[in-house]
Amino acid sequence: MQRLIHLLAALILLILVSLPTGPTVQAQADGERCFPEGTGYCITGRFREYWEQNGGLPVFGYPITPAREEFNRDTGQTYLTQWFERARFELHPENAPPYDVLLGRLGDDILTVQQNVDWQELPREAGPQPGCLWFDQTGHNVCDQGNGPGFKSYWESHGLLDPRLDSYGRSLALFGLPLTQPRMATNSSGDTVLTQWFERARFEWHPDQPDDFKVLLGLLGNEYSPGAPATTVVASSYPESLTAIGDTLFFSAEDGQHGDELWKSDGTPEGTRLVRDINPGPASSSAVLLMNGNGTLFFAADDGQHGTELWKSDGTRAGTLMLRDINPGAEGSRLFQFAFAGGTFFFIANDAQHGDELWASDGTPEGTRLVKDIFPGSDGSWVYQGMGFAPYLTTAVGERVFFFANDGTSGAELWTSDGTRNGTRMVRDINPGPQDTRFFELTAANGQLFFVAWDNANGYGLWRSDGTSAGTQLLRAFEPRPRSSPMDRSFPPLFGLTEFNNRLVFTAWDAEHGDELWVSDGTPEGTFLFKNIIPGAAGATPMQFTSVKGMLLFTGTNARGNRELWRSDGTPEGTVPIREIDISGDLVVRPDGTVFFLRPLTDTAGSSFELWKTDATSPGTVPIKAFTTTVNYLGPDMEMLNDTLMLSIADDRHGIELWRSNGTSGGTILVRDIYPGTTRIE
Repeated sequence: MQRLIHLLAALILLILVSLPTGPTVQAQADGERCFPEGTGYCITGRFREYWEQNGGLPVFGYPITPAREEFNRDTGQTYLTQWFERARFELHPENAPPYDVLLGRLGDDILTVQQNVDWQELPREAGPQPGCLWFDQTGHNVCDQGNGPGFKSYWESHGLLDPRLDSYGRSLALFGLPLTQPRMATNSSGDTVLTQWFERARFEWHPDQPDDFKVLLGLLGNEYSPGAPATTVVASSYPESLTAIGDTLFFSAEDGQHGDELWKSDGTPEGTRLVRDINPGPASSSAVLLMNGNGTLFFAADDGQHGTELWKSDGTRAGTLMLRDINPGAEGSRLFQFAFAGGTFFFIANDAQHGDELWASDGTPEGTRLVKDIFPGSDGSWVYQGMGFAPYLTTAVGERVFFFANDGTSGAELWTSDGTRNGTRMVRDINPGPQDTRFFELTAANGQLFFVAWDNANGYGLWRSDGTSAGTQLLRAFEPRPRSSPMDRSFPPLFGLTEFNNRLVFTAWDAEHGDELWVSDGTPEGTFLFKNIIPGAAGATPMQFTSVKGMLLFTGTNARGNRELWRSDGTPEGTVPIREIDISGDLVVRPDGTVFFLRPLTDTAGSSFELWKTDATSPGTVPIKAFTTTVNYLGPDMEMLNDTLMLSIADDRHGIELWRSNGTSGGTILVRDIYPGTTRIE
């Protein structure tokens, strides 16, 4: 499946830990180091040096294969490769040490290939948790467990030994980004433990072990290597990217015959069917980034000949077609940052001539075109800033879209477009000269653009814009968070911008109150702390803001350290708790005002959840149905189809399939077992 965070793949490396006492080994005259008491395999040359210098047995485990030439599916090249219990080494002699030995992204590989889970298409967490590391790139926190060291401490204290990297960079080079929330799961050794997946590792929490061994790394090499035994599991269709358009729900799924393809459903078994086998046969088109464009479905897919390109669908096979082969050939145009405004579909694409630039489409092949070559030449104007991915940084406001771009002169700055070349222009050079302004969130509220940015003169700030330079105004500057961790240097002190009753609500941090609820009417004097939920500097960290019939629902941490569901009528005194409960993912609103959400069940072996509903009162906040499973996946997806809740969720009988709910236990039923039976994971 498409990997939006491909720019981080070059960091496939490893870690720095205190070197432990080595296992019994058998040294050979030719420099080999063998492990007769382990697997019997040997390491030599650069693989031996890397193994010994960067952690040895606790980090990599024993070798489980000899060194041999293997094909890398990500690069399409063959490298000298050796598998270990927890890692895969690849030799790249074209790179200078320590990067001549690179590590496989086994966490990503196991989730994507073995479990067929596109973690990038599943819901993000609502925002940072107190005392945790927040990774906006993937939308997950990394926290310690209890009062002692845990996942956060382990991540921060380990990293690749490279003096050119800071502490954060070394840890990122070792483990990569977190891909999931922590969940109870049963590992390959049969232990049911708290588990969190990263690009190159799986953290496991073993509370009964001594402190130094409470966090252990999963045996990903054993589980994924070519020699690992096959297992039989309940088959799953993995419905993803649930998108409602009128009376039709579109999503991607696989049925065991056609690969991961575009499907649709009207909520009935007979109305749930494949739209088109875009990449014919068992191969997958991997339809992603599904978006409603004025009643037409726009999405990205790969038909096996043209690479990933822009497609549209009206729900019929004949009406599902590629709009344009933007980058001719099999490489694809690398689509991202979808937005729809004024009857025009906007996106970023690369045609191999102009780099990553703004494109637009009216839904016809001839109307799918480059809007403007903002940075002339092949470099492209889109700038990767390390924080924020679609859909957060290309935002529709009325008839226009706002985005950030670099024209080669002013650095990364705020731009706007109406879909024409002349109507595509820089709004304001916030950080004058060639230096970038750093953008974090762009949100439409009350007909204006609100955004979070950082510049040299003001630091972090909340801004608003009407699309003109004069009308682009700093509303309030916010002091940076304490630099207690590397992530705090880049994560802004405000987040979660959400429109509510013609105003903007958000969470912001200051030293006196911590993370609390703020509001803005679009003026400096109207931007202020709305309610200090927890007196003092602890902060309630409000998240998951959802507007429901003139009321705001959100979650926050209470003085006992537990999460609660809150409601607000727009006044401080009318902002009150509803019920103490942990909520995973978004709140989903039915037209009648009923709100659905999921409570994680952390005392089960798999990724289990309980479906709840609320009418914003304590008595009306009740469970509907529990979905218990030993299946480990990244969490459910929910979408309203008219007045019916549609869910992609797992149970032990069917795996991860499509369900529907009318808000009652009896009315929460499986729509269709798209991929029935069992399947083998090699």
